[in-house]
Amino acid sequence: MSSVTCCLRRVTKALLDVRGDFIQWPRGEQGIVIEEGFEQISGFPPVIGPVDGCHPAVPFRDNGHLSRQEVNYNNKHAKTRQTIERTLGLLKGRWWRLKFIEMENINECPAIVAAACVLHNFCLLADEENIDEFLDECDGDDDCELPAYVPRPQAVAKRNQMAIFLNH
Repeated sequence: MSSVTCCLRRVTKALLDVRGDFIQWPRGEQGIVIEEGFEQISGFPPVIGPVDGCHPAVPFRDNGHLSRQEVNYNNKHAKTRQTIERTLGLLKGRWWRLKFIEMENINECPAIVAAACVLHNFCLLADEENIDEFLDECDGDDDCELPAYVPRPQAVAKRNQMAIFLNH
C-alpha cells in the first residue's frame, strides 16, 4: 500500500472519528423549520433529510401513460430530490476529487464522502462565505443524473399513499 493511500486512510479515519460533532440529525425547532421548508418547496409531507437512495418514496416510472395524480406526485418528488442533487453538486464543486473517486476497495467510498461532509460542515462553522462559488452546476449532460434504482415494495406502497395524499 502506498504512503498516499495510508495517509488518506488515516485522515479519513480521523475525520470520521469526529463526524458526530459536525454531522447531526436536526432536532427540535431546527427539524421543524427544515420540515416546513421542504413542504413549501414541494408540498411533500414531513421530509427532514432527503438522502439519495434513502427516501422511502420513489417516483412512478413514466411509460407515457401516467395518470394526473402520478404526474403530480412525480413533479413534487422531483422538486424535493433537487435538494439532494444541489447538495451533491456543492460537495463535488468544493471537493473535486469526489467526481473521480478511484479506489481499490469500493467499500471505502462512503467513508471518503462522509469525510468530505465533515470538512464541508467544518468550513461552514468557520463562517466561510461565498459557498455558491463551489456549486457544480449541471450543464444538461447525463453526469448530473442520479442512478436509477429498483424500488422496494414498501417504497412503492408509500409512494402510492403519498400520491393520493398530495391530490387532496
